[in-house]
Amino acid sequence: MNKIIFSLLGILFITACSDDSSSDAKNPASTGNDNNEVTSCDYTFECESAIHVKNGVLYTDNDSIIFSGPFLHTATKDDWKLSSFMKRLEETYWTSFTLKDTLLTETQAEENQHHAVFKLSADDQITFASFSNQESILSFVTDSYNECKQDPYCYLMYQNRLDGSAIDSTSIKNDVQNFTKLRSLNLEGESTCKLTNTKCKKDRYVTD
Repeated sequence: MNKIIFSLLGILFITACSDDSSSDAKNPASTGNDNNEVTSCDYTFECESAIHVKNGVLYTDNDSIIFSGPFLHTATKDDWKLSSFMKRLEETYWTSFTLKDTLLTETQAEENQHHAVFKLSADDQITFASFSNQESILSFVTDSYNECKQDPYCYLMYQNRLDGSAIDSTSIKNDVQNFTKLRSLNLEGESTCKLTNTKCKKDRYVTD
C-alpha cells in the first residue's frame, strides 16, 4: 500500500513541475520562484515615419528644427499657436524608444505600440499660407520676442535671450530659418511604432 501511495505522489509531483515549466516557456518575462530568480526585460519599439518629434524638436533623416524658447512660447497667429502645433506633431510622430528593466504582459506590449495619422487643419493651412516671404516670417518672429519681453513669466524663463531692450539677433535669425523649413516640409503622413526586440535578464537574489 505504501508503494502505491509513493508512486501516486511521484506522478503528482512530476505533473506539477511539468505545468510550471510550460507556463514559463510561454512567457519569457515570468518569474521562476523555484530557483529564486527574477526576470526583467528591455523592450525596444522602432518607429517609422518621415519625421520624428520629441520634446518640441523635429527631426528628419538629415536635419532638425529647434525653435528658441521665446518664439515657441509666444508665437501666435490669430487662434493658431506654434506650441500647440508642435505638440500635435509630437503626439503623432513618435521617436523610437526602449522601456528598460520592466515586465510587460503581451497585452501591455501591444498597448505600447503606436499608429497615428497627421493631417493639417484648415487653420494650419491658412497660417502657413499667410507667411509668403521672409519679411513676413521675420516680423512674426520679432513680434513673438517682443511679446515674450512683455510677459513676466516668459521673460523670467528666457531672459538670457532677451537682454534688456536688445534682442538676440542670432536667435531670431535661427527661428526665421527654422520656421521657413517647417513650412517647406510635407508634414502630413503616418507614424507606426512596433515592438522589434525584447531582451530579458535574470537576477538572482538570496532569501532567508
